[in-house]
Amino acid sequence: MRTKHVVASEKNNKLQKLIKLQNPGIKIINDVLTETASDVDKHDDHEAHLWTPPCQGFAAGGKNRGTKDERFKPFQCVFKKILKKKHDFSIFECSAGMLRGKHKKVVKEIVDKAHDVGLNAHADVLNPLDYQVAHDRNRLIMVLLNPSRQVAPFDWPRAIAPEPMASEFLEGPKSTHKIKLPEHERERKIARQACCKAMQAGHDPRKVQILVDIDSSEGFDTFGINRFRTLLHSHPKGPWLSLTGKRVTANDLLHAQGYVPEQVPWEKAGMNRQDLGRAVGNGLNVAVLTAVMEKCLESTGYIEQHAADEL
Repeated sequence: MRTKHVVASEKNNKLQKLIKLQNPGIKIINDVLTETASDVDKHDDHEAHLWTPPCQGFAAGGKNRGTKDERFKPFQCVFKKILKKKHDFSIFECSAGMLRGKHKKVVKEIVDKAHDVGLNAHADVLNPLDYQVAHDRNRLIMVLLNPSRQVAPFDWPRAIAPEPMASEFLEGPKSTHKIKLPEHERERKIARQACCKAMQAGHDPRKVQILVDIDSSEGFDTFGINRFRTLLHSHPKGPWLSLTGKRVTANDLLHAQGYVPEQVPWEKAGMNRQDLGRAVGNGLNVAVLTAVMEKCLESTGYIEQHAADEL
């Protein structure tokens, strides 16, 4: 099935260039908060909508301010337009923190408003590990469907076994006799603590790849055993590897989000390694999106069920 990416919203100039390189002729909105109603009508002729608004307010890093966080405004703005347009389907991705504590009511309000305008709404937490990407990151995924377009009920994609391992694409020795810890004392401490905890859990960091976010606060256990943990915009360098004593490469970061590195011309777009790390930290995992979108396309009759090999 052939699709066309017709409009995107992005304020970063380098990412705008990257998007244009991958999607010639695409319309890019610089800021959804400042565009006028007439602007919306000019480029709103599309059947599906994917949006991944800022969600720091629903996580500890954003102090759990929720809807009071200024960065929540883009979501509110786009959601109103989606309720008005009633696309064949829309996919929304955000922090799984929206389903915890006081934030649960926000998800309920979203579902209720969707139902009020006649849309079917579904929400669940998905993880790339279930879709053959070695990245352990729970994310809230919400799907809104226009029932007038549905030809079958919507079902969430099934997990694919077995769980993947980062060693399948990470470069480095299979084992080492000595771990080369980071030079900076704070980073050394975090890496050493992670390796000790991995050893206590039965995983020798000299034989098994331990990926450690050495840019994190010392109070967080941000390390993965042969898998990436949450990638963050604020930690663009990516994790440290126990088998090499080095950081991951740019291609490793892309793999962790399910991208094919050769299909992402980030250097041609004028981006440096840090720019890429920030973009990846903000990105939606491709494997998760692909699995969910396939189910949306099946439900709305664009493809036959179980036709993933035709996408």
